[in-house]
Amino acid sequence: MPPSASEILAECAANPDDDAPRLVWADLVGGERGELVVIQCDLARGGLTAAEARVRRQR
Repeated sequence: MPPSASEILAECAANPDDDAPRLVWADLVGGERGELVVIQCDLARGGLTAAEARVRRQR
């Protein structure tokens, strides 16, 4: 049985430096909340061009 959203959130809290559980949770919940988490992870990870970062911040 796949983990529940609350189990994934507990994993996020237990591993604050690991984006993987956050991205799993984002995929699970989807919608605007999930998209926000993906964008935040992208921006925190870096490596984006200035234009890519600007587009993500505008979303």
